Amino acid sequence: MHIDQFADDIKKLRPKYEKIYIPKRGGGTRDIFIPDKKTLIIQKAILRDIETIAEFPPCVMAFRKGTSILDNAKAHLGNPYMIRYDIMNFFDTIGKDKVKDELKRRNVDASLTKIILKWCFGGGHLPQGAPTSPFLANLVCTNLDKRFSAIAQILGATYTRYADDIIISGGKEIVKYRTIFRRIIRTEKFTINYYKTRVTVLDSHTTRQDYSAEWFRNNHIVTGLAVAGDSVSVREAYLNELWRKIRDGEDNPSTRGKISFVNFITPNEGAKMYRRLK
Repeated sequence: MHIDQFADDIKKLRPKYEKIYIPKRGGGTRDIFIPDKKTLIIQKAILRDIETIAEFPPCVMAFRKGTSILDNAKAHLGNPYMIRYDIMNFFDTIGKDKVKDELKRRNVDASLTKIILKWCFGGGHLPQGAPTSPFLANLVCTNLDKRFSAIAQILGATYTRYADDIIISGGKEIVKYRTIFRRIIRTEKFTINYYKTRVTVLDSHTTRQDYSAEWFRNNHIVTGLAVAGDSVSVREAYLNELWRKIRDGEDNPSTRGKISFVNFITPNEGAKMYRRLK
């Protein structure tokens, strides 16, 4: 389906959403906008017509076919130092002006831009729940990704971004660039969630006094997965809780879904869990 097929509806109607609230793991709620049937159809048609205007680089790990949180974590294997930034209210801070500027930079037709600005927004920002939002969010982050990638290349470091989760890993020298990294995020008009900012070090010669309070010694955590040495694994606390459920005989869709996730990340551990459950 292409947007030309819905020309009358696009002109006469406006997008409609059902707003729901999803609890966040750390507390509070996340607003999710569920498009109605007609809005969803039109948004999918728009996405089909615009997804060829950009091919995102390998550092972009979210919302790309063939990539997953496991790929994101594996990219950082073997690096002793890691800095993780979280962009606060990522989708909520991407308004029409940011998208319009990026579409203009890519010479997108004015009439198509007008359709995108009308049909791909809710409450003045990219709505989580719309199929077009992930693509447009990645589009808006083009310059941010270029700037981080350029510095990473100079330092021989690794940079990836999974939606609002920015990861830079490499040698000790990356820590000296924290001010520059923060400045990039701010000048790209995003806000850092300092509560989730982390500098992790796997170097046994480093002491806590070497860095500020944002530093701690641990496995590197990349999009929820533990990265250490030459392996990626599910966090120990997650595994322990899941094993408890299995030992207690909690055989239900939730438990099996979590085992499936573990099996995807570490097949050997997942196979043990499946055998125990049976």
